Amino acid sequence: MADQTYTQTSPLTLLLDTVKENPPGWLQDSLDPSKPPNAEGQTAFTKTDFVEGLGEVLYPTVRWDPQEEAFVPVRGDPLKVALNRQDYIAVPGGIEDATLVSKWISRYIGEERHREGSSSREDLKTGATLVDRPLYP
Repeated sequence: MADQTYTQTSPLTLLLDTVKENPPGWLQDSLDPSKPPNAEGQTAFTKTDFVEGLGEVLYPTVRWDPQEEAFVPVRGDPLKVALNRQDYIAVPGGIEDATLVSKWISRYIGEERHREGSSSREDLKTGATLVDRPLYP
């Protein structure tokens, strides 16, 4: 998978463009620089599972809780919550592509929050918010 080149029209590239244009609610919260990272430096932490009929599904295990005004672990089964809210990301391809999308989301969150200027790179240094290599050239 690491050797695959993604073009502007590949399914994965189209998915990433769609996620940027219309992010699910949990990702919008993670991108919001007015919402501080949790104690672990996370604004998002995702997991992936295969779901019959959907394929690989990427979903958050940490979400913004407006009552606590903090990013907290999902109460209950994070996959079921995402399926009920329909705010998962169905990833074309297998687990390798889902992992790449998760890393891309982490990098995207870090770059967007840093670009907004409200959080320093030091605040966003965990693996949950920044990834060192790009998804595609």
